[in-house]
Amino acid sequence: MNRIIIIFMVAVLSGCIKISDNDIEPKKGTLKTQPVHVWGVQKMAVDPMQKGAGVYNDLLYITSYDSKGYLVEFYDFSGTKNYTVSIGKGKGPGEVMYLTAVRISEDVIHVYDYALRKIVRYSVKGDHIDDIMIDTQLPLTDFQVIRNEYFFTGALDQLICKINSEGEVSQKIDYKEGLLKHGDRYPGGIVAADDLSQSLYIGYSNLPYRIEEYSEDLKKTMTISKKVREKSDPVRIYSPKEWRGMYYPHGKFAIHSMAFDEKYIYASYGAGFQYTSQGIELLPVKNALNVFDKNNGEYIYDITCEQLKNSSFGYALLGVTDKYIVLGAMTILEKDLMDNMKVKTKDNLFYFIILKKPF
Repeated sequence: MNRIIIIFMVAVLSGCIKISDNDIEPKKGTLKTQPVHVWGVQKMAVDPMQKGAGVYNDLLYITSYDSKGYLVEFYDFSGTKNYTVSIGKGKGPGEVMYLTAVRISEDVIHVYDYALRKIVRYSVKGDHIDDIMIDTQLPLTDFQVIRNEYFFTGALDQLICKINSEGEVSQKIDYKEGLLKHGDRYPGGIVAADDLSQSLYIGYSNLPYRIEEYSEDLKKTMTISKKVREKSDPVRIYSPKEWRGMYYPHGKFAIHSMAFDEKYIYASYGAGFQYTSQGIELLPVKNALNVFDKNNGEYIYDITCEQLKNSSFGYALLGVTDKYIVLGAMTILEKDLMDNMKVKTKDNLFYFIILKKPF
């Protein structure tokens, strides 16, 4: 009788949150795939790559720059440039001083300027729509957008900060640890928006492996966990005094980036680096691409590609289409990363790997 009461109370307290606790191995095994296209560019305006590149209507968009300002360039998957949207550098309407992150949602380009604390919006055809001034001084560094509401990360005391179309903070989830400082274990992760389901996902940087699904009003609706073989030192906050409140997590990361299609959640696993007084030290990692059922969180597949070497910076999941899985790779400190790929030139720094979808 007592056990029945306990189970009932757990169900009531948990509400409608789905919980999916998965084993080490995927339910339907590992699928192999091959690269269809591999090509690169010399420069990008944003680092890491997933803050400045993505998939829109079977095109790949990339943020770059020239002497006049910033560029959002649209390519087909073979690497042929389709068209470019120019964004002037400056402090006026439609201009940007420090492009920090770019997202495209519902045919609108959303550009975040950390320096001017604003979001600049353009149509995908290049017409300036408006500027949204953000009413906070928090050090926000990345965002996602769902129906003209913005979900920011980067604050040292918040997992996520929701800002409405007027630029006002409307909701937030605070870290239970309070204000983070240099050397603290990082309790956050990467945030990704699914345009199809209008859901928000948080993939945590530290083990145990965990993905959480949230509704637009920041109510948790599902928790996905997975056992892993690896043991890892925790990802910690790197924020020396001279950075004046800015920070970067460093260490060995679990979930690096995420993307979605109608049925599945795709999670890029594995990255490892740390900041030192001498620069960036790369850590050995094992990369993986995990696939989960979007409805119930079941771990369905692993996807592997023999040509892909392990990358300490990880492979950025930029998007998934009906035919392709689109990855980004940065070779600034990993010059041999593309050695197994048939690329025309190896003197680029940012590469895009278009994998055949294996199912």
